[in-house]
Amino acid sequence: TRLRSIAVEGGVCTVNLSPEFLAGLPEDEQSARLLLYSMVNTLCMQEELSISAVQILANGHAIESIGGVPASAPLEPDWTLLES
Repeated sequence: TRLRSIAVEGGVCTVNLSPEFLAGLPEDEQSARLLLYSMVNTLCMQEELSISAVQILANGHAIESIGGVPASAPLEPDWTLLES
């Protein structure tokens, strides 16, 4: 996967990844969900950037879902994953 672009506007970080991102997603939903939120949570933890949500794109297009999580709109962090 290659990072094609990243931008922050109005508290939303838009991350545009190469199409290989989708091909490389784990088949297991829980693993795919953890991969998704590892990106979202990590970006939202960067206080100096004031990111409250993350929009993941593949080749410039919204992704319908990742690991059963609807991902077509910006995602807020899931801090409950830190408790595991």
